Amino acid sequence: MALIVALNQLTKLVLKFWQTEKVTHNIIIILRSCHMFAAQLPSAALEISAIKKAFISNNLLPAANDEPILSRASQEHVERIHRWIAPLEFRLGVKARVIPCAEADLVEGVAAQIKQDQVVLLANCIQSEKQALDVFRFAAVGLLAVPRYLQKKDRIVRTIYQGLSDEQIELIASRYGISGSQTEEMVVKLYLAELSALDVEPSFFERRDAFQRRLVRLVWPKLGWKSHESHYVIYRAAKTL
Repeated sequence: MALIVALNQLTKLVLKFWQTEKVTHNIIIILRSCHMFAAQLPSAALEISAIKKAFISNNLLPAANDEPILSRASQEHVERIHRWIAPLEFRLGVKARVIPCAEADLVEGVAAQIKQDQVVLLANCIQSEKQALDVFRFAAVGLLAVPRYLQKKDRIVRTIYQGLSDEQIELIASRYGISGSQTEEMVVKLYLAELSALDVEPSFFERRDAFQRRLVRLVWPKLGWKSHESHYVIYRAAKTL
């Protein structure tokens, strides 16, 4: 009973603070799934694995209110996106090129891409300020900074990969069409790229703990990986931009 009450409170918080309709819709689906699981468990606590299962199942479904991609964005919309991302460009020290639609050597329908070490945003794939900030952060930090930072850090890549569940690995691999000998490296890099879009900055204590665990791992490689260590890797990578 206490679990259901907690889920009800979490639902109210989501409706209060999450402004994007698409995100709200998806989160509500997950919460409803959790309610169903909770109703079937009279006394036992809801397992984390059940929440993960609901989250992954939801991600495999298309959003109900996806907006169609325009064939070409107007110049006004291009300039609007420039204004949206300007503060983040200044903070990261990375400039993005915003174009109305995909050019010959770019992939259609992908909002943020990297071309010759430059972030390129497709305006016709971006409908809101939040989306613009998310995809820009995904490209600048996740696709530029993180891969550079992880060069010659195979041990970190392997440790992060071993900490991912089979469902997470399968979801990322299927979403991006990853297969072959580079699966481990690509899954980790894209996993961190998606985390970077969330813009979660670890606290001082989390950064200190992650640094200390990194030192301990030099003499004890089997030390497990914590979630805040992933955010610390992203934090360190962003500093290299």
